[in-house]
Amino acid sequence: MVQVMYTEVRRDRVASPRGTQDLLFDLSHRGQDRVKDTQPYEVVVGELLPGTTYRVLVKARGAAGDGRPSPPKNVTTEPQDRCSPPDAPSRPEAAALSDSEVALSWKAGRSAGSSPLLHYTVEVSRSVWNGSWELLGDRVRAESLVIRGLEAGVWHQFAVRAVNTHGSSPLSEPSNRVRTLAAKSLGLGQRAFRYEVDPGKRFSGSEETGSGHSGRRSEMGKER
Repeated sequence: MVQVMYTEVRRDRVASPRGTQDLLFDLSHRGQDRVKDTQPYEVVVGELLPGTTYRVLVKARGAAGDGRPSPPKNVTTEPQDRCSPPDAPSRPEAAALSDSEVALSWKAGRSAGSSPLLHYTVEVSRSVWNGSWELLGDRVRAESLVIRGLEAGVWHQFAVRAVNTHGSSPLSEPSNRVRTLAAKSLGLGQRAFRYEVDPGKRFSGSEETGSGHSGRRSEMGKER
């Protein structure tokens, strides 16, 4: 375990009470010979103020007690305008592919923030959850994907967050509501699907199972 001690510095003087964070890290990748192992350790300290200088010390902690603190070092965090997360992505568009699959697509928000976009996270809300959201997939690098393993005959909505090194965007506007329905066999290698995208619209189409392509769709009925 490592204990990081830090204090805010103003005009070369300590300006706030000392804060501490105990951080655990994995030593399994370290060499057996501690004398020859010169690979540096790296830990991340969070919940600091932007654009602020801190005096930082580090010491090891173990069963035998605490080690000596390191020499102090002044570190300044980035200002707020240089550490902003991305804007929320556009409203996702959802289309059912089968009784257990939905195709989802979206676009990046207006700004990637203060650093390049890393990936997206996708969340889902089901009608039986009364509006609660659950993380469905993280580190999604494309702006579309096919979501598999969904429950048949249930309404779903999806939302997306963008992530950069400074954090996550707000959740996007929820997608259109889409319901997966049972599949009917068309013929060898093909299946026909009936599903609803928002109440009152019925569609059908054919494609290979799990292909991830939307295929041709035709409207079966008008709004009721």
